[in-house]
Amino acid sequence: MVISYGVGGAGTASEIALALKAKKNVVLLNETTEGQTYFKKIGKELVHTALTPAEAVDIVERLLN
Repeated sequence: MVISYGVGGAGTASEIALALKAKKNVVLLNETTEGQTYFKKIGKELVHTALTPAEAVDIVERLLN
């Protein structure tokens, strides 16, 4: 599982893409609408979005249980 805080550049985007390729869940924290749309298109149900760190933790806990 990967939690990403805003995609600031190509390095972060490639890390997310590699996680999705490996079938890992990704939580996008504070991501732009464009970034969310792109990663949900390629990752589908593996991509989750959160607006706050607490929400990201809730998502991780739900996915682990």
